[in-house]
Amino acid sequence: QREKENIENVKIKDLQQQIENIKNVTILNLQREKENIQKDRIRKLQHQLLVGLPQTKVKLQQQIKQLQFNISSGNIHNYKVVGEYIVHDYPVKPKKRLIVIVAFITGLILSIFLAFFLDFILKSKEDR
Repeated sequence: QREKENIENVKIKDLQQQIENIKNVTILNLQREKENIQKDRIRKLQHQLLVGLPQTKVKLQQQIKQLQFNISSGNIHNYKVVGEYIVHDYPVKPKKRLIVIVAFITGLILSIFLAFFLDFILKSKEDR
């Protein structure tokens, strides 16, 4: 009985010490960590507010100015701006004269080459 009471008393005292230790040490450490995290988060948000947002604001203002310039009447004449491409109001027609001249010259050169080639073949048959 006495041993049992002694063991219970010792266990109760140990548990009470652990409770006090947890209250004093662990709770204080958690509170310090909480304060550090809050301060760090506040610093990051202040930095973002003071540095990040003005830079973003400047970039957006530059994009607005660029878009306004693209839309302005001085920039748009005889075409429409579609994305990055320029589309004319009238279609581009093929140059028929140039195509005919190039085809004629190419045909002439090929016919001369063919005549020389056939002459070469016939002479090589006669030589055998």
